[in-house]
Amino acid sequence: MHFHNIVGHKHQIEALIKASEDNRVSHAYLFAGPSGIGKKLIAIEFSKLLNCTDYKPKEKTNSDLMNCECISCRKIDKSIHPDVSIVQFEGVRNIKVEQIREGIEGRLYLRPYEGKYKVVIVDEAERMNVNSQGAFLKTLEEPPPDTVIILISSEPNLLLPTILSRCQIINFNKFSDEIIFDYLRTNKNLNEMEARVLSRISDGSIGNALSLQTESLEKRKELISALSAIDSNSGIQVLGFVEGLPKTSSSEDEERLKFILKLISLWLRDVVLIKIGLDHDKIVNTDILELTKKAADRWSTEQVLSKIDFLEDVWKSIFRENANKQMALENLVLNITE
Repeated sequence: MHFHNIVGHKHQIEALIKASEDNRVSHAYLFAGPSGIGKKLIAIEFSKLLNCTDYKPKEKTNSDLMNCECISCRKIDKSIHPDVSIVQFEGVRNIKVEQIREGIEGRLYLRPYEGKYKVVIVDEAERMNVNSQGAFLKTLEEPPPDTVIILISSEPNLLLPTILSRCQIINFNKFSDEIIFDYLRTNKNLNEMEARVLSRISDGSIGNALSLQTESLEKRKELISALSAIDSNSGIQVLGFVEGLPKTSSSEDEERLKFILKLISLWLRDVVLIKIGLDHDKIVNTDILELTKKAADRWSTEQVLSKIDFLEDVWKSIFRENANKQMALENLVLNITE
């Protein structure tokens, strides 16, 4: 069968295979879960399964299809299959109505050309604004025949309840640290310490772990060291640190800023763990343990918890309420370093 190169998500994959075997494929799915855990990869493999010319359900010979080389599967791998589309709106913060009509509906309302199903995979579906979701709702209510829509979202709470109600929702969970650690040790040239730290700061995402690698480990150390060294009474130091943070509204900068705030949050969590006396094997940033111990000696447990709460409020104000990033980040650095 397919899905041979997928790590984890056994139950979700089995449910999709069974739906295909029993001819009970839904017209619309929502693959919901954190970023970087393989949702889009599974959606692509599912589209291959639905249109595979060699796949014969429930036959023993399916073991030969672990890496299917049929013309349909090869075309999907090369992104040239006429009936399978991956819709991505890179660099777009809010997907608008006209983009929905051109990018999605224009592809759906064509009969399958050579496959059994017309499949449209919509990545980061939560970027659709309210109006575009309303326009897309009609397509979900009256889908064209022989079509499968797969919405992928790491923030399904931003989708309208009426959208959610018309999709079969398949939830995907984060990976454990051990699964990511084993994957990195097996597939990447990383030593044990590098693989352990990456697995712990990846937030349950193999995709995050792969995007970080050794260079990002060093940048993380530099970031926390610089933050720890700031004198909150020095406006020059505070401004200098904030000036080095990404602050534009581009999707790339926003993802970088989210990750930086995540790193700071994980480090503050480590400080709390040391304060309450938990074993060091629970610590994420094991390679900057001395720096974390100094912070633990400097702050009370209540102070650290308050800093974590303040960081969460800043996160929401920046990414949900469009607050002024410069001012919000200055306040955050002042709060953490005081």
